[in-house]
Amino acid sequence: GTLVAASKPVAVMSGVRTSYLRNGWGNHMEEMILPNEQLGRDFIVPKLYDSQCNFRIFANEHSRVRINNNSIIQYIDIQRGRFQEFENNDIYTVQSSSPVQVQLYCNGVTTGYDAFMVTLPSV
Repeated sequence: GTLVAASKPVAVMSGVRTSYLRNGWGNHMEEMILPNEQLGRDFIVPKLYDSQCNFRIFANEHSRVRINNNSIIQYIDIQRGRFQEFENNDIYTVQSSSPVQVQLYCNGVTTGYDAFMVTLPSV
């Protein structure tokens, strides 16, 4: 993890130059990183189109996280500055003891879908 401190407002982006898709194509993906004061504790991670989707939970400080997909409830610890990644095969709820950031990213399966990355807002 990288810590960014500034005396005036700045925008911080995260992403990759090329994310290779299952259909053989590549895409550029990037998304804004939220300031610490806008991180959240409760999230709904939607199930999207038939694609390879994952979500990552980033912890700014040590966090105990509960992940539920209506059939399995899982508890994990994420250390400060680390993340945990999950395949997004269902609708999930995420609840954290400390504020975290959740990002969802998908690679298109066919040429009809495009890859993307999005920061999920907390609820």
